[in-house]
Amino acid sequence: MSALANRYQKACGCTSGKFLMSATFAGIVVFYFVSGGHLSSVRLAHIGLLAGLTVLAALFGKLLGLLWARWRLLKIAARIDAIVRTDL
Repeated sequence: MSALANRYQKACGCTSGKFLMSATFAGIVVFYFVSGGHLSSVRLAHIGLLAGLTVLAALFGKLLGLLWARWRLLKIAARIDAIVRTDL
């Protein structure tokens, strides 16, 4: 249990950040072309919006990963507390 807690304590949210960033990037690109956009009509504003939304998705995914790890740590602490209280 301590190894698991140590892993959650060192979690940085990078995996969920990368996943959400990749999914957002792919989703925006697919949506653009499916909705009738053409490569020749891509402007600097489109690229800026794509980059901005992708960065926001990465930050949000990182935050979710950190919150998930914190939640798991709290659940482990509650289980340990319940075990200790039972033993008393």
